Amino acid sequence: MADMRPQSPRPASLLASLLASLSATLPAALLIGPAVALAPQDEPTREEWAARAIGGWLTLPEDPHGRVFAALGPDTQPAPASLRALAALAPGAAWSDTSLAAWGDSLQRVTRGEGTADDLTTLALLATAQRRADDAWRWLARHGAGAPEPIAGALAYLLPGVPVGTPIGAGGRPGPLPNGALLRPLAPPRPAGQPDWQIAWRNAEFRGLVVGAAEFDGKVVVES
Repeated sequence: MADMRPQSPRPASLLASLLASLSATLPAALLIGPAVALAPQDEPTREEWAARAIGGWLTLPEDPHGRVFAALGPDTQPAPASLRALAALAPGAAWSDTSLAAWGDSLQRVTRGEGTADDLTTLALLATAQRRADDAWRWLARHGAGAPEPIAGALAYLLPGVPVGTPIGAGGRPGPLPNGALLRPLAPPRPAGQPDWQIAWRNAEFRGLVVGAAEFDGKVVVES
């Protein structure tokens, strides 16, 4: 007759047994690590990743602006951000009288339907300087899918947060950074379908950036 007494789980199966009981009660987000370990997914090759990345170098969450940013291809030539738009990114300038005056002028023109691409970029970069991530992404997306050039000229200041003076190449990819360069990445956009009051994971990844003589990849993960 088979022995029906409870058996202690073998060490090799203890983790799987524990996860099986936890998965019925805990949110899926808490099991991200173990779930990946138990059900690994194939990693895309660098070529596959680049083919679906924005500009060939950056991925963002599936957010309401996704189709706009997806229009940015690896060959899109950037329209450089103006000195006026970049001024707020200077150290200590985010809340200066000059920056706030530029914000007011641009906002009035956009509200009247007279805003220019420079106004939208100014509002996006001022929000970036003030660390207002959701506003920055919304203003940048206002350029629209039909105008990827100004998006390419400003995107790298949001992610990965390059300093002013960094060369911006095709696809919005930032050019070589000097040794010791400081990146100030903005929180990625909120995923689609997530209400503003709900805490959500925001993930972004960039690849193939150059600093000094080295090439590196990076990832930004924020819970907010």
